[in-house]
This record gives sequence, structure tokens and C-alpha cells, in this order.
Amino acid sequence: MADHKPGPWWIDEDGDYLCICEGDVNEFGEREEVALLHCNRPSLRATQPANARLIASAPDLLAALKLCKQALKNYIDSGYDEEEDQEAYAAAMAALSKAEGRGA
Repeated sequence: MADHKPGPWWIDEDGDYLCICEGDVNEFGEREEVALLHCNRPSLRATQPANARLIASAPDLLAALKLCKQALKNYIDSGYDEEEDQEAYAAAMAALSKAEGRGA
């Protein structure tokens, strides 16, 4: 599986669409689109901006989760863990696997 675009990602409104973009707009006014969300119905206009923000923050969230996973592993390895710590670590590992295409 290929790596994701590195980010930062940003949102550009384009009529009935929200474009999640990466990098700068070039000299021709073109942008590198990561995702395109339709907003052509009232129900979508209500929810798609929040979805776009979540998608645009994905590279930052992934990097932060990797740091938190390592910090939690260090904490668990030091012997101070509780059951909730193990559950949090397992949840972080599952989310990372999903984001990196290694699991559900």
C-alpha cells in the first residue's frame, strides 16, 4: 500500500463540493486534491464540513496517535499500567493498523 500524501491538508470550497487538498496552488491555479466531498443536498451541506475537517486533520491525527502510542507503550513497559491503559494501547494499535491499511 502506498503512503498517504504528507500534509498539511486544507479545505477548498468549490460550488457543491468541498475539496481536501495538499500542498500549494500552482501558478495555473491548480491544486492537488486528496478527496472530494459532495455537498449538493441539504443533508450533506449539514454534515460534510465536519467530515472535511476530520479528513483534512488526518495526517496530524496520525502523527499525534503514533506519539501517544509510543508514550503509552513506555508507560505500560515501566509497570505502572492499569487495565484501561492496555485497552487504550490496543485501541491505538487498531486505529493505526486501519489507517496504515494493515487491518479493519
